[in-house]
Amino acid sequence: EFTAAGLTILERQLLTLYRAGIRVVHVDAAFAPEAVARARTEKMPGDLQIRWKSSPAQPARTRAPHLVVSGNHLIRPKVVGALVDGTRLHPQTLAYTDEARREVMRLVIDSQEALTGAPPPPRRLTDEHCLFLPPSRHPREALTWLLRDAGKSGDGWMAKYFDRNISLRITRRLLQTPLKPNHMTLVSTGIGLLGALQFLGTTHASEVLGASLVWLHTVLDGCDGEMARLTFQESRWGRFLDFWGDNVVHVALFACLSLDFSHEAPLAVWAGALACAGTVASAGYAYWLSSSRADARGETAAFDPTEIVPDKNGKIGWLGRLEILLARRDFIYLLVLATAIDLPLWFLYAAGVGAPVYFFLLLLLHRTTALGEPAAGQPSSRAQESRPVTSSRPISIRAKAP
Repeated sequence: EFTAAGLTILERQLLTLYRAGIRVVHVDAAFAPEAVARARTEKMPGDLQIRWKSSPAQPARTRAPHLVVSGNHLIRPKVVGALVDGTRLHPQTLAYTDEARREVMRLVIDSQEALTGAPPPPRRLTDEHCLFLPPSRHPREALTWLLRDAGKSGDGWMAKYFDRNISLRITRRLLQTPLKPNHMTLVSTGIGLLGALQFLGTTHASEVLGASLVWLHTVLDGCDGEMARLTFQESRWGRFLDFWGDNVVHVALFACLSLDFSHEAPLAVWAGALACAGTVASAGYAYWLSSSRADARGETAAFDPTEIVPDKNGKIGWLGRLEILLARRDFIYLLVLATAIDLPLWFLYAAGVGAPVYFFLLLLLHRTTALGEPAAGQPSSRAQESRPVTSSRPISIRAKAP
């Protein structure tokens, strides 16, 4: 049975549709009985209604608007979500094909029109948006395609072009183990704390080892999110664990650096205190703010504590862009460089200034965007990437089997 990242084609199809806000799915009977039985009992959300056709000839009792999805393709969740979200904007039936002109999705707005009217020209999806799954396709190829979309849009330059290349290779292997995303969060947090403790040593070698372990923590910290996104296991608890695990490591790092240099540099204690206070204040405020926004929108799933709300014009201003820049974890490379040339104290001084500045930027940013926050039930621009969009009118889905 074809599986990719621990999910069969049918399971991934159902979870992709659910992520897009779809709650009713009609499934053709051509799927293997064991795949049907597994999808009925495992991994499916409780409010997803799956209606199984007993034979291919049995018509699916769906009403417009509904979406027909190929069982021969993997489709990016954001592609399905964008189509469902824009249902009201489509005046007529709309079809999507892959680059070889095989149908991938068909959105039926009016059932009568679909039977009698001339269909409009199909729109083309690139190989980046969907993947055809012939019998000869190896699961390894499908996993490679899935991994290409496992990163985060907010990654910094080093994270995107260096850290992600390493973490994705590790994630590929972790998916073959019983480890869950939260397990990796705990592992990476433990490695980061171990690295921070190395700065209590008295030798340059221990400091270099500590910086290396903290860097390894940042790389492995990407694995939990990649695993969660690939296996549809995002959760509020996972976000909580990941977010606070990172910040605990950062506080431990600043505290240990401060203790290490407290005897030879009196300012190190103040720098460490400011860095720790700024980190805790920023993390607490960001988490409270994002949690409040998620509750106001009625979200029960995962939310992003680093979410930036656009202004009243729907744009992220210079303050938001600066906040995003400062929030990126590329600063860890400054720690590695400073430690390599035996100047970690200067990194601590920079953190003692940067962490409080970052906190005040958060306060200022929230004040300038407060009047431009989305109304209740309307997501911000970044939240739209991951939050399911449920139409006000039920949308029935018929998933065609291979």
